[in-house]
Amino acid sequence: MANRFTLLLAVGRIHEAFQLAERALKMPDFERADALFLAALSQLVTDQRDAEQAAREYLLTTKHDYRDYIRLMLYWYLARRGKLDQAKAYLEERWRGINPASWPARLGQGDTQVWRERLIGYYLGSVPRDEIFTPLRSPEAFEASGLSRIGLEYEDMYCEAYFYHALLQAVTGDPATRSARFAQAIQDVLEKGRGNYFEYLMALYLRPQAGSR
Repeated sequence: MANRFTLLLAVGRIHEAFQLAERALKMPDFERADALFLAALSQLVTDQRDAEQAAREYLLTTKHDYRDYIRLMLYWYLARRGKLDQAKAYLEERWRGINPASWPARLGQGDTQVWRERLIGYYLGSVPRDEIFTPLRSPEAFEASGLSRIGLEYEDMYCEAYFYHALLQAVTGDPATRSARFAQAIQDVLEKGRGNYFEYLMALYLRPQAGSR
């Protein structure tokens, strides 16, 4: 269901993608948390008026593994509307529950959540860029880093890093260079990302907005 949704999104069949997300909410045999995730994701990436409400329902009523990704997308969604303080508030609330000192030990235990927590910190300026991207400069650097132990492949993590980096570039820094930085990061996602990955498919959908070829 989720793969079909993102594929429809990537090829521009937006109405069908929305219909699928709406059907998921009504299917008794489909996990409610997954359905709420699809609803929030679809509304955020396609810039719908009620996207914040859909994201809040998902964040407040589920313990779904992908909540931090929705928080990052919600930041982008709100910042584009000039609601930067509100966007930061969602991330700061999450950051208060994160203990960076726990990361080395948790990486050793294969805790995937560490990666998502680092992305939250990166958006807030509490995690330096190098901590995100230095382990991704090559497969060898990735294997030598603790991130190689958490069950994500190099290409998948590269795809995630540059996709969420792209969203951040679209709403921060010098307004004169935002478009170019967004476009370059989207292109990086598409060059190394996997074709069946959420972030890759969302990058395909957003590429025309980035002005990429």
